[in-house]
Amino acid sequence: MYSLKPIKGPIIVNGSLYYDESDRARTRIRLKKPIVNEFTQLKNFKAKLRYRMEYHRTISTLKKRMKKIENGEEGIPFLLFLYEVKENK
Repeated sequence: MYSLKPIKGPIIVNGSLYYDESDRARTRIRLKKPIVNEFTQLKNFKAKLRYRMEYHRTISTLKKRMKKIENGEEGIPFLLFLYEVKENK
């Protein structure tokens, strides 16, 4: 297993979580066009792609994880921030 490598520099996109009726939860994340364009493997429908999502509950465990990344043990991860939008009523 190896990390997909981006073609260019950083990309920042905003998106939404989508509700999945079968899961009865917001479990769908759609990748925006700039991400798909950056990772050409995403366009190959025959490619077997997987993902790993990590959530570190403390800054210290995240720093330990980042050390492994800095040492070249793995590729650069995506940062995914989840937040709730409060609508004005």
